[in-house]
Amino acid sequence: MSQVHVDTIYDKAGTGRPDFPAGLTASGPVSVGGTLTYQDVTNIDAVGLVTARTGVRITAGGLVVTAGVTTFSGADINIDGTAVGVTSVTWDASADSLIFKDKSYLKFGDSSDLSIYHDGSHSFITDGGTGSLKIGSDGLSIQIADYSETMAVFTPNAAVDLYYNDTKRLHTDGAGSY
Repeated sequence: MSQVHVDTIYDKAGTGRPDFPAGLTASGPVSVGGTLTYQDVTNIDAVGLVTARTGVRITAGGLVVTAGVTTFSGADINIDGTAVGVTSVTWDASADSLIFKDKSYLKFGDSSDLSIYHDGSHSFITDGGTGSLKIGSDGLSIQIADYSETMAVFTPNAAVDLYYNDTKRLHTDGAGSY
């Protein structure tokens, strides 16, 4: 096995870095104990830190993160679904919103028992697991989408009011209903 050990390599003039216009080939592992600068590389295997000019694409094997991930500099984050080129979920940084496209489900539970989704025409909350779907509140008001009309009001330890066209039509109290 041949080995080459050098402290410094200079260009022909002895004033700067050398240029290898025909490339440089190594038939075995190469170790660099300082900073390695490279350009126009299509494939690279690296262990450690990488600073990339135009992003990093992880293909075969995926990406495993063993520590926290922080800061995306306020940029949007897209999560692609099964259809090629289709973003199913987007973190819209400018709107501070997690946006799910039609037919993209938000699921909860070990068996995905609870799901929330929109199919393009209707919105659904589905509880398909054991137990009941419970809604807890210290006062519940159901209104139309723009909040301009009330449909029902549930007051803890008190009345339930049902409305028709924003007019109370049915009311319960401690003695019954009217």
